[in-house]
Amino acid sequence: MISRLEKEREEASMQGLSSKWARMEMEHLESKHSEE
Repeated sequence: MISRLEKEREEASMQGLSSKWARMEMEHLESKHSEE
């Protein structure tokens, strides 16, 4: 079951969704940093 999720994750990253997640992570880190 884990291998199936990993395969889906690879396909999603191929479609460019990984860059979308990376952008969300960047915004989250920036907002967290600005609060401190």
